[in-house]
Parts: sequence; structure tokens; C-alpha cells
Amino acid sequence: MSSTFLQQAIAEHSSRHTELLNLLLQLESVPESLKEQTRLVDDLQAELEECEANVARLFENTRSQRRNADPGIISGGLKFSQVFRSRKEKEKDREREERNKRLFSEAMAEETKERDRRASLEQALTKAQASKTDFLNKMQEYDTIKAKIDALYTLIFNGPTPGFPKEDELEQLVQASYSVVERAKAGYNSENEALEILSRSERTFRECQAKLKDAIYWATASMLAGGRTAEAKETASLRLANSLALKAQGFVREAQQLSAHIRTLEVPSIAREMPARKENDTEFHEVLKAAAAELGNTYSQLLSERRACADRTADAKVAVQNAEQAVLDRKKELHELRKELFLDVVSKLKSATNCNTQFHIHTHTIILIPTLAPTPVLILTQFPFLLCLQI
Repeated sequence: MSSTFLQQAIAEHSSRHTELLNLLLQLESVPESLKEQTRLVDDLQAELEECEANVARLFENTRSQRRNADPGIISGGLKFSQVFRSRKEKEKDREREERNKRLFSEAMAEETKERDRRASLEQALTKAQASKTDFLNKMQEYDTIKAKIDALYTLIFNGPTPGFPKEDELEQLVQASYSVVERAKAGYNSENEALEILSRSERTFRECQAKLKDAIYWATASMLAGGRTAEAKETASLRLANSLALKAQGFVREAQQLSAHIRTLEVPSIAREMPARKENDTEFHEVLKAAAAELGNTYSQLLSERRACADRTADAKVAVQNAEQAVLDRKKELHELRKELFLDVVSKLKSATNCNTQFHIHTHTIILIPTLAPTPVLILTQFPFLLCLQI
């Protein structure tokens, strides 16, 4: 856009720009008010939750004190042991009964006080939430107006802007910041998905270890007691363990496609082939124990890779947040610069208009009107009134 067209566009949208700025000015306190109201609502909710817990605790205490405050009368009259008592014992009973009634009364009063406090908090929270809703509606209006101003600036300043190199430079920085955000999000998504797959691999490895443990149990039972049932269950457990080990290794390879940082794990023997019992082999359970130890080593490697991937995912998430904040900061800087340039151009156009008006006044056509006076009279035309000068 050429400098002339830029000034013309700014002049055409000047009144709309002023209108939007005035509307935004009326709502400038809304963002901070919304933050304060949100904090108030959160504080009231936390206080109310604490109060509700206190009410529940005090209710149980009141119920306990109510049981203690019962006079000790049972259906059918007094207990036999209560009839034949000494005066001292009866006095102790009365004191205990009075103390229990006092404790019950105090517990009831404390519970009632906390219930009243809960009611007040609920009322205050309702009002605070209503105010927050109002601020949210005003915030939507604020964001809408600001978006309209940004759209107006984009319409005028988007692309190369002759005479304003700083605006062009900052606009390019904003676009570059968006690219940084996209790359950061791509990195985070890859690491996060890889982390989920490694978690599935971890669960599968645990299932594999459980099945291999079952196989060791049945191999030991077969060695001690013999029988085809134990061998059949041993074989079934080994088959499942082999299948699960292969599945877990497949998950790791899938995760490696998403993150080049994930190292290759050692392949345990249970994943290479299913152990097979030789005829009359009394040490087969030892073979399975060695396979379980290999599987444990591989599982430890997996846990290490999963923790490293979790750390990278957390770092990538922070990188995304930082990149998004950088975009917001640069967009705000660009917005303020464009606003400054817009107002500066408007101010210069007004100054130029005033100068042109004064120039036209002094360059009006001069007409000589003959009169009977000894001195001719000059009249400036195109003026609100006739200005006569004697020469």
C-alpha cells in the first residue's frame, strides 16, 4: 500500500476508529475486575468446602454428645444396678449427666454457628458468581471491540507499509512467532503421543511379567508333582507371555517413530522365542527364571525411557506456553504501534487540513468594485461575509 493510499484509508476509517477506542475505554477496567472477581469466587468456594467439612464433623460430634446426654432410662424402668446405689454414686451420676448435657449444648451451639456461617458463604458465593458472570459478558464485549480494532489495523497496515519500517519489522516478528508456536506444538504432540504409547508398553510388559511368573509357578509344580495339567498351564502362560512381550516391543518401536530420543531396548529372550521344555527337563523353571530376569532388565530400561519422555513432554508443554505468550506480547506491541501510527497520521492530516484552509482564505479571488468613494474597495470572494479593504 502506497503512502497516499495509506493516508486515504486512515482518513476514511478515522471516525470508526475513534468510536471503537471510546467504546474500549469504557471497558478498560473489565479484564482486571474479572481477574479479581475470579479470585474472590475461588476463595469463597475453598472456604465453603472447608466449612462444609466442619459442619459434617460438628454434626457427628453433636450426635455423639446427644447419646451421652441421655438420662440413662431404659424401657421397663431403671436397671436393677441403678436402684440400689449410694447417695455418693447418685451424685456422681447427676454430675456426669449435667456435664454431658452441657457438652451437648455446646456442641449444638457450635454446629449451629458453623451452619449459619455456611449459609452466609453460600449467599456470598452466589452473589460473587453472578458478578463474575456479568464481568464475563463484559469481557466478551471487550474482546469483540478489540478484535474489531485489530481487524481495522490489519486492513490498513497488513503487508508492506511504506514509510513505517518498524511496523513491517514487528509484523514479520509476529508471523515468525506463530511459526515458533506451531513447531513447539508439533514437538509437544509428538512427545505426548510417544509417552502415551510407552505407557501402553509399560502396562503390557507388566502383564507379560505376570504371565511369566505364572509359568514359573506351573513349571515348579510340574517338577514337584508332575502331571499334564501343570505342563498345559505352563505352556499356555508362556504362549501369552511371548505374545505380550512382542506386543510391548512393538509399542516401543511405534513410539520411536514419534520421538527420535527414545533408545532401542534390549530384546528379552521371551520376545525372541517361546521357551520350550525338553523331555524330562527338571531345571526348566530355572530357565524361566533367567528369562524373567532378562525381562526385568528390559522393563527397567523402558521405565527409564518413559521417565525421560515424560520430562521431555513437560518441557515441550512449557515451550508451547512460552511461545504462545511471546505471540501475545508481540501482538500487543504491534497493536500499540499501529494505534500510535494511526493517531499520528490522523493528527498530521488534521494539521494539513487546517493549513490548506488558511491558505485558501488568503488566496481567494480579489475583485475590484468601483465606488463613488475616492479609494477603490477590494472584496474577498468565497468568504462567509464580505471583507472590504481600502487600498
